[in-house]
Amino acid sequence: MNKPLKGSYTPTILDNRVPYAFRYYHQYIRDWLDYSGKIQKQLGFYMHLGGGDVDRDEFPIPTCLTEVLSESVKKSYFSYTHQLGNPFVRDVIAKYENYIQGINRFTENNVAMVLSSTGGFSMSLKVLLQHYKYKGNAILVQPAYPVYEGVLWKKFKIVKVCGKEDRGFLPTIEDIENSIDSETRFIILTNPSFPFGKFFSETELERLVTLSNEKKIYIIVDEIFYDMGFKPVPNIGSVNQNQDYIIRVKAFSKDRAAPGIRMGYVLGSEALMNELNLIVDTSYTCPPTVFDNFIVKDILLRTLMKGGYDIDDSRKKENSREFEIIGNYSKELPQYTREVKETISEYIDYRDLVLSELKASPYIKAIVPDAGINMGLKIDHTGTTYDFFKKMFFNTGVVLAPGEAFDMPKDCGNWYRLTFTNNKEKMVEALHRVIKFVADENKKSR
Repeated sequence: MNKPLKGSYTPTILDNRVPYAFRYYHQYIRDWLDYSGKIQKQLGFYMHLGGGDVDRDEFPIPTCLTEVLSESVKKSYFSYTHQLGNPFVRDVIAKYENYIQGINRFTENNVAMVLSSTGGFSMSLKVLLQHYKYKGNAILVQPAYPVYEGVLWKKFKIVKVCGKEDRGFLPTIEDIENSIDSETRFIILTNPSFPFGKFFSETELERLVTLSNEKKIYIIVDEIFYDMGFKPVPNIGSVNQNQDYIIRVKAFSKDRAAPGIRMGYVLGSEALMNELNLIVDTSYTCPPTVFDNFIVKDILLRTLMKGGYDIDDSRKKENSREFEIIGNYSKELPQYTREVKETISEYIDYRDLVLSELKASPYIKAIVPDAGINMGLKIDHTGTTYDFFKKMFFNTGVVLAPGEAFDMPKDCGNWYRLTFTNNKEKMVEALHRVIKFVADENKKSR
């Protein structure tokens, strides 16, 4: 006989049903949400320097993309579509990826539209977990988004790998290979890395692909910061080898400052997409079509900006409604290009400003990121990073994400995540408050 579920609903905060970092991540969010208003009133200042998304006031979505979103809603662009997303949208993405990697590896059958990069990651893992029937282990490169371990926890044995500080904690290929055994089923990593903004070289990516083929191990690569490099980021798709074991996840939340649209895509083999299709169909009907035009316009402009080819007229006629909403994107290319390039240039300026301000403190050390919107800070203090985060928050009004919230190994030191894409003047004030607080705490502990 079936029995009903019992018990009342409780928020997933410090819940032993989820792993260590996940618990702290939820508690960290809860703390700054619960106390930010009170602290703002008491101290007259509040600044979240630990957020993961781009500050939309400082770095807005490119103008032409907000306009196409508005047009989509205005013209009621809502419909049902394929479970993995509009085939036309997927085809545009496949052609873009083929162009930037220099190999015609993908068709629309290698692309799945998903609800954010997290959704793509989770859905891909569900496919793999079905095959392995919850037996084996997974290598997780630290630090990482807590949700990675949250999906695997109590289903797979998790082996964590972390590199050395002089590489921004990015592991070497030898580090990863030495962690593989006969039970290893897949490897999970972020490239460029989170939150330190480091990435693998072309040679290292070649060795990763070779490793996946030799060992028949899936490698899931979160590439959410791929288009946010301050120097060229090598493309794993450019490696001229079979890539049936490579699964890549991308999204628009970071590089186009659009976390609210919650859309991403997965790149993988047709066999993966076939099974992903079955899972997605029983989870939600299809990705939100109102965002199709945003994605198509952005991808087409990305391609043109990088010297690629425009879409042919026959495809425009086949998708006339979409292109009526998209409008004359070629005409908007100069402004789009300028806005995107200016954003990356300003990221570098903001990053360097933070690094310059931190030189005033002998107690704070930063790793210089080569991509993304975050950097890692090492702060000298006693106790855990979580306790220090709360104490600093309550005394300064400034939030830095503690190491426990992004799965930073304890034995690596007291590391925090700082997001440097914030209001410039307020960010400088926040840094001054943090520097003074850390100095005062170190004097007390002598």
